[in-house]
Amino acid sequence: MSEKAETNKKNNLGTLVIGVLSLQLIQQISFAMAPAFADFAKYWPDIPYSRILMLQTFGYLCIIPTSIIGGAIAGSKVKYKTLSLISIILVLIGTVPFFYHENFYFVLATRGIVGCGIGLTFGTAAAVITFLFSGKMRGRMQGVATIVLTCSGVVYSFVGGLLCAKNVHYVWLIHLFMIIPLVLVILFLREPTKEELAAAEAETADTEVSTKPDYNWRATLIPFVFGAFMMLPYGVVLNMSAIVDYRGLGSAAVSGTVGAFYTIGGLVAGVAVGPIYMRFKKFSVIVAVALMVLGMACAGWGSNVPMLCISEFLVGLGTFVLHPVCVRDCNAIVSPKGLMFCGGLFGGTWNAGAFITGFLIALANSIGGDAPFIPIQYFTFAAIAAGIVWQIFRAMRPKAQEEPGLY
Repeated sequence: MSEKAETNKKNNLGTLVIGVLSLQLIQQISFAMAPAFADFAKYWPDIPYSRILMLQTFGYLCIIPTSIIGGAIAGSKVKYKTLSLISIILVLIGTVPFFYHENFYFVLATRGIVGCGIGLTFGTAAAVITFLFSGKMRGRMQGVATIVLTCSGVVYSFVGGLLCAKNVHYVWLIHLFMIIPLVLVILFLREPTKEELAAAEAETADTEVSTKPDYNWRATLIPFVFGAFMMLPYGVVLNMSAIVDYRGLGSAAVSGTVGAFYTIGGLVAGVAVGPIYMRFKKFSVIVAVALMVLGMACAGWGSNVPMLCISEFLVGLGTFVLHPVCVRDCNAIVSPKGLMFCGGLFGGTWNAGAFITGFLIALANSIGGDAPFIPIQYFTFAAIAAGIVWQIFRAMRPKAQEEPGLY
């Protein structure tokens, strides 16, 4: 190969990497709303706070069906690039409330559209990495994609808080960030060739030889238990701006800074989960739960910004340790085909649980009072009890259904 051809190949690979990674900028955009809830509650004083929280959780509910639809049509009925562009345009509709925000339910409808846009990218973002890259390069891209995904969440939370501190309606302008992936996808993302698709399918087929069943009730139950449990620590994410405002610790800019520590915790978890799983084995669940419980306690009883930052960090760390631990537990029981099914259940139950959290917060406030930290205190005790019960049943799982070589 000539030097010029080699240079062109490297340049093409570089631009393709940029196009693929730009899809990771979409999924975390919802975190920009979290710092603004206290200000939204003041702007719409007649709307119950549980409904205000739906400005974030309603989007999660809409993610569930669209992620299923996106996974079914991506690459087969609709090109990956086309579906990505549709997704980005739907998320850009989140800017509309900046121009018209008098009607709460109109704004809520736009949040549902944004959720649909985010849902469409769930399957696409992972699929293009699988089909466009192979071998070690695929592994590197998956690692870099996780970093880009996490860092974008930090940026969105921080910038969303700054915008809201200027004016509560400026927060909607955060969706203009989607112009960046829009341009990059148009310029640099391409469709996988038939050869690349065939190579990826052949590679997958080689690695999918398994004696494990496609279905097992224990593996199917794990995502539902995970989603149900995550309703409790997610209350920290949803209620943090209200806690900051109630305790007089600062504006939405402070809430955005505090909220960014959730995704920082998730980034650290990417490094920590492997050693934790190998060290604690079947007791990794209770370790992750303990991290989240400590974080929830910091939010429920903490009264200063550093404690709230630690809270978000520990909840993020525990969340993104628990999720891969649960995935590995499923992987030890079922075949790769069964694991794909469980992966869809994880996404669905996680988002459904986040939607229900808003109503649990309202229920806790109706029992214990209006202070925003009261639900977190209740959730902390509930998480301790749920974590202990979960770990007891986890420890009782037959050794034959554990990951080979772990014990």
